[in-house]
Amino acid sequence: MNPRAGRLAAYLCAAGFLYASFLVGTAWSDAYVSQYGNFLLSRGELAFKLNLLLFILPAILFLSAAIAETRTERLAATFDAIDGRRLGRLQAVALALIVLGLAMLVRIYVLRESVVTDDENVYHFQARLLESGRLYAASPPEPIRRFFDNQFIVNNGRWFGMYFLGHSAVLAAFEAIGLIRWTGAIEAALTLLLAIGIARRVFGERTATLSALLLAVSPFFIFLSATHLSQPTSTLFLTLFIYAALRIEESAAAARWWILAALALVAAVFTRPQIGISLALPFMIRILWLTMKGALRPGVGPPAVAVIVLGAGAASFLAVNHALTGSALRTGYHAYWDQGHKWIFPFGPAYTIREISTNLAQLNFWLLGWPVSLAFVPFFARNGRAWALAAVPIIALIWYGIVGVPTVAAVGPVYYAETIVPLVILTASGLEQVIALARARSGPTRLPHALIAAPLAATLASLLAFVPFQAASLGLMADVTQAPYELVESRGLDKAVVFVHSLPALSVVPGSWAYYHRNNSPDLSDRVLFVRDLGPEKDRELIRYLPDRAPYLMQMRDRELVLVPLPR
Repeated sequence: MNPRAGRLAAYLCAAGFLYASFLVGTAWSDAYVSQYGNFLLSRGELAFKLNLLLFILPAILFLSAAIAETRTERLAATFDAIDGRRLGRLQAVALALIVLGLAMLVRIYVLRESVVTDDENVYHFQARLLESGRLYAASPPEPIRRFFDNQFIVNNGRWFGMYFLGHSAVLAAFEAIGLIRWTGAIEAALTLLLAIGIARRVFGERTATLSALLLAVSPFFIFLSATHLSQPTSTLFLTLFIYAALRIEESAAAARWWILAALALVAAVFTRPQIGISLALPFMIRILWLTMKGALRPGVGPPAVAVIVLGAGAASFLAVNHALTGSALRTGYHAYWDQGHKWIFPFGPAYTIREISTNLAQLNFWLLGWPVSLAFVPFFARNGRAWALAAVPIIALIWYGIVGVPTVAAVGPVYYAETIVPLVILTASGLEQVIALARARSGPTRLPHALIAAPLAATLASLLAFVPFQAASLGLMADVTQAPYELVESRGLDKAVVFVHSLPALSVVPGSWAYYHRNNSPDLSDRVLFVRDLGPEKDRELIRYLPDRAPYLMQMRDRELVLVPLPR
């Protein structure tokens, strides 16, 4: 047998055996199903991640070696050809459309358009308020007000969600044009286009192309963009700010880039203030430093206009606070806590270490679906812009480590969504540098070719191992989340009020992060109203208040969700 053919057969057999071992591992590992609604890892998720490392990682190495054996010169030529070749506009738009399509496929066929957490229900409630031209609605009358209390909802005479309004405003805008279900997917497509521009200006054309390709196959990026969480919106605005900041370095005297950077920063702060400010800091400091040392000469006008925009944004932010809470310095969070809710997450070094290490591990799997997604990040090409970009994920890890709030990781560690673009770009640059180093030290051997093949093999492994099992788990979670509404639909309810005693989120495998029922429209015009069950005596008060609605009780009985009519 030809030695090359023998090596190829051996590599493929080894990779096939390892993948088969990974698949049969489902039998003793709860089918690798994740657990939702609880920060503890399930046995299925633990086994899944362990077996990704034990079986899929070496399978990737063997498959990389096999690809290098069969496509030795072609791989190297393709990799070299994209060095210095600009990714065309049509190609970039095509990749953006692919991302848009993938995000919508996940939203419709995996999540079935259900919410991932209660947060999304709050954003939708806030969006409906904004659509009606209001920041808040009047709370229902005092005797029935408690029925409409819900997770992260302020109901103290003014009825509104506790979150900042940036993302809800975006949802309201998309709803106004009939595209609300497409919100995250469109944001992802725009973010990819901006990421290409950032990578090009920080590292060059090849990194820009590689970044676009990696971002298009990032499970974290695609799955998160299928939701209506605020992170895709925040990511878009922060990415836009970084892009504008880099354009300022190129054209310091052009006022449009200063204005765009200021607008993007204001939008990011209106969406997620702490992250918007903290993650923009590296590029703000860089612009200030370059200006002070004379490397940038913007003059007075462009920065002054940016300051005016930022000042107007700050004034608007404080005005919204005042309108909602009666104080410019008190946010919806303060109003929510004033209702008796307390901060439940402790501070301290142990919690900081736990959060940093846990979320690094989550990022390592979710970023690209590879068992070692972060492997190439440390090798990025060093330059001033690159260090500013690298500071973004570092600040995020430190900030959330200090805060100590565990992150929901149903579609990846969602608090770290804004780090996806920087990490993917750094990965692309690191891959370039590792290949260059291997070529310099090993010469024309199989090692550089295997390194070029590694992302292809790892992405194939992600599509065959990581993505299917995560999608399957999320599909089961969507079943749990949608169960109350599908039950109501199956009964054909109309003009009804459903008193929700309990839901399957914490009692039916795999659980859900949507602990509570969805919010009603502020004008209570929904065909079916979902309200809290306060007990038979109290419930009768609402039944009398809504005489034209048929009352029902929804609750769990022996792990089954039931819906029973109540007497008037």
